Amino acid sequence: MSNAKARKFVEKVEVLLPVIFPDAPEGELAQWAEAMRLLKVSMAWLHKREDFTDDDIRSFQDTADDFIELWIELNGSEGMSCYLHDLGAGHFSYYLSKYRNLYRYSQQGTTISIIL
Repeated sequence: MSNAKARKFVEKVEVLLPVIFPDAPEGELAQWAEAMRLLKVSMAWLHKREDFTDDDIRSFQDTADDFIELWIELNGSEGMSCYLHDLGAGHFSYYLSKYRNLYRYSQQGTTISIIL
């Protein structure tokens, strides 16, 4: 899936949740919707073109940690990809601290969109 298509998919994925998980209890669908919201917020941070402040980096990692925690709750460790590991382990935050921005170093918008 191209970067542009992956972004469009993530933008509207919550609409598909009842189709993807037709037998899921209502509470679980709400968890999936929250996970997708947190993913969108994390991706929006990574698409930021301005330099990150230390507070921005902490806010980004807090959101990423919330997403990863919920993702693992929903999928177990089998749902972990290399890019999700990078997100949850703080590797993106490390490079944000070092370079203050990842967008200018990207070759396709952002690496995180590859997780889909």
